[in-house]
Amino acid sequence: TIFLPCLVEKSGHNIERLRDKMRELTKQIVGIYSASRSFPYIVEGLRSKNNRTRIECADVIGFLLENHVAEISGQLKSLQIVASLTAERDGEIRKAALNALATGYKILGEDIWRYVGKLTDAQRSMIDEKFKSKAREMDRRGEGKPGDARAAVRRTVRENGSDVAEQSGEVLRSIADPVLPRENYAHP
Repeated sequence: TIFLPCLVEKSGHNIERLRDKMRELTKQIVGIYSASRSFPYIVEGLRSKNNRTRIECADVIGFLLENHVAEISGQLKSLQIVASLTAERDGEIRKAALNALATGYKILGEDIWRYVGKLTDAQRSMIDEKFKSKAREMDRRGEGKPGDARAAVRRTVRENGSDVAEQSGEVLRSIADPVLPRENYAHP
């Protein structure tokens, strides 16, 4: 609660080399600490007064959406804040927000519209154009359609759900049986 907000705020430092190191460190912390716990601090960085910090936080949110979407799926309503950045005057902030939302669109597909909240017509058309270009890019690269990755995960869970449950039941049974016999020792 002390370190992460400071790290997020300093991620928008003026020196580019230092910013790169902060970005690497933030990504490592997400891997160690867990994406679901660090996500709120990164979202809070979107409200910073420093524009570079907001740009870096939008980039990290795009990284989290691409690599840790299952961990942060309960917190996706925070994408409203990212979507609100598309109304900013600074072009770099708008670009970073659009890139993060496009990454979310690649993973979530059309479901992302449920998370971005209410937008002006100009914001909606800007985001829609970015999504269309992302879909064309994915089609060109042969990556499938937006949201296919999430659908594949759902199918896998649906197909293997009973197997996973059986395995976890076996694990629970083996844990329930003590491995070493417990002996009572009396003090002399």
